[in-house]
Amino acid sequence: MSLLAVYDELLADVAGEAARQSTDIANRAALLRHQVEQRIVGELGMDVHSFALPALVSYLGQAVRLYLLGFYDAAIVEAAARTGAALRGRLLSLAVWDRLDAGQSARLRSALGGLDSADVATAYRERGTDVFATLPLTTVVDLAAEFGVCAGPQQERIIASLRDLAAKRLAIDERDADQGRQIALAAVESGRMSGGPGAAHTEPILGYYLTWGATLHLLLADAVVAVCLVLKGGEAAV
Repeated sequence: MSLLAVYDELLADVAGEAARQSTDIANRAALLRHQVEQRIVGELGMDVHSFALPALVSYLGQAVRLYLLGFYDAAIVEAAARTGAALRGRLLSLAVWDRLDAGQSARLRSALGGLDSADVATAYRERGTDVFATLPLTTVVDLAAEFGVCAGPQQERIIASLRDLAAKRLAIDERDADQGRQIALAAVESGRMSGGPGAAHTEPILGYYLTWGATLHLLLADAVVAVCLVLKGGEAAV
């Protein structure tokens, strides 16, 4: 069998693979739909005329599609990037508009290595520099919790979901780093020992991978809620 035949069978047949997994896709769609109904429509009372439409469809729509197709790691990467960007933008706006109290400003200095809200505002206004862009998502979520970015009746749950999302994103980075070492070091060494091409064990354990998808419908729904709250907070500040 040629390499192209292997490619056509294992990688290129995306439509066929999706068709074979149609039941799983429908089940994931139902799981996420229930959470949208419960957490966004039920708890927040949002509809197509609210923040939920751009948050769900435009901003996090790609993460949702990746989840529905079963690409859990890609969905986590996309959701973490989008949600993290929204939180960082909201934190930047609070600093630029000087809406932090003394305690929050002290916490900000600690997180940013000595910079206070005035320094953040100056860096953004004079150089267009967003100092929050360099912070890891875990730190951003902690600051969002302290500064009330996701304030509301379900804040504790939403922050917990965002922390879980950040932890899964970090786990993916750690997996990727391990795979890089497998290819560049372990495979080369095994090739020397066997006198032929070395094997690289680059795939995660199936059970570990499935844990990423087990609660992802909950995390995606809360990510949408978090973005809605960011939008709502920005509108209130105008």
